[in-house]
Amino acid sequence: MGEGGNGDSRDKDLLWYESMPDDWSWELLWSGYIRCMCGGIRTIDLEAKCGACGKTWVEVEPAPLVMRDTDGHELSLEPDFAGGEGRYEDWVYLRMLEREWRRPVDADLYGSVPENSRPSARAIVVLVFWSYFETRIGRLFRETTKAVPGQVMDHLLERHSSVGARMDRLYRVVFSSTYRADLNDLGYGRVASLLKQVEQCRNKFTHGQPEAINDALVEELVAGLKDEHEAWIAVFNKRLRESREQSAMLSA
Repeated sequence: MGEGGNGDSRDKDLLWYESMPDDWSWELLWSGYIRCMCGGIRTIDLEAKCGACGKTWVEVEPAPLVMRDTDGHELSLEPDFAGGEGRYEDWVYLRMLEREWRRPVDADLYGSVPENSRPSARAIVVLVFWSYFETRIGRLFRETTKAVPGQVMDHLLERHSSVGARMDRLYRVVFSSTYRADLNDLGYGRVASLLKQVEQCRNKFTHGQPEAINDALVEELVAGLKDEHEAWIAVFNKRLRESREQSAMLSA
């Protein structure tokens, strides 16, 4: 970002997706992250500390793997690392969200419906996002509770099948907290408020009030999508760190 002048002022006003390079897509939300040796999600900044283990990359980077070929020559293979938890379904969801956001709006889509009963023409953005968010909440439990037998976690997730129950009741059972409390503790209070609003409006939409998802909500959600991603990563690392600490205490 340039310094000074009107251009700098305009850049500061750009939303995250407006400041992307032209040839990038929304899956960039997972770019710049790798999985740490501890299992946490860290940035590729070599001097930054992992949010889960608290170590810099230099402290955890494994040595190259040395192998010998059939002629006895040594080959040094640099370690390879998985991306920062972004998966195929993430790519699909983010592509869907971007497509629906960029799709030309049909202003007459609900023209015959009274104005105060019309949902946003882009309401699908909120519905797709909530499904995407649900997959990451399930993943959060599975990836940060490795000490819990898989069948037990399967039962708990099946018993608490809705994302709302997982963020609250199941979260209390497993972590003695709530997802929103974690967000607030980590400084993501605005994300916590946004998720609460999205959940409430999405539930109203599915129970006979489609107008609950309006243009303002869609725009606020898209504007906050990058912060929401970063917040999820922060919670993931927090829960992984505490799980590792508890396991260490039990094995001591």
